[in-house]
Amino acid sequence: ARPAPARTSLRAAAALAAAAAFLAWWGLSPHAGTRVYRTGPAGLSRVALPDGTVATLNAHTELRVLFLPALRAVTLVEGEAQFHVVHDSRRPFQVVVDGRVVRDVGTIFDVRRDDARTVEVLVTSGRVAVLPAGGEPGTVRLPLRTLGAHQLAVLTAHRVTVRQASPQEMADRLRWERRKLYFQGETLQQAVAEFNRYNYRRLVIDESSLARLRIGGNFRALDIHSFVAALRRSFNIDARPGPHHSIELYRSAGP
Repeated sequence: ARPAPARTSLRAAAALAAAAAFLAWWGLSPHAGTRVYRTGPAGLSRVALPDGTVATLNAHTELRVLFLPALRAVTLVEGEAQFHVVHDSRRPFQVVVDGRVVRDVGTIFDVRRDDARTVEVLVTSGRVAVLPAGGEPGTVRLPLRTLGAHQLAVLTAHRVTVRQASPQEMADRLRWERRKLYFQGETLQQAVAEFNRYNYRRLVIDESSLARLRIGGNFRALDIHSFVAALRRSFNIDARPGPHHSIELYRSAGP
């Protein structure tokens, strides 16, 4: 016979996999009792859920929330949200993103979905369990990982990677709650994508070669003009009006 801890772990994995199948179905066909919360560009919303859990939504974010007698279920359709979860062992709190499940074990944690369908989970305090996508509904899908405080997990379709985040990285990654953006070697393409989450006027890179430039610095998410001014000073990149009220970034000929 297997030791009790192994049986317990297997039961937990099976329960989490079954929940993933249910939540994936529900995310596509929301139940009549589902509550939907959305933010647009420049949006920042803090909502209290029925159990007292607080969800803070970043810009361009959609949550679908359904509370059942045995489960508190949230689907992150797009964007990023931080959850201050009220723990209830009788009703697990679970977040599903593209079929991956993040299960609270008494926690403050952040979940982010990007356009490449990569999911990042950052734990501020407590613990969460994570499970990658894949496999048939109801099957046990491994590896099952548990994250502790100050750990960051990156979930793709086939794997989960976990590493420790420094206090500085924790602070930088959560600057969005104060509408601050922090870049430390990201490409211009990545920086533009971040600004476009917060602003109705979208930045467009005119030359593909500019997209690979590495960017550093602190910026206000809603202040495109200061960002463009910094690009002009550091990289000789200027801006001009583009179609549909966009702002095109191009390499200036210089003074």
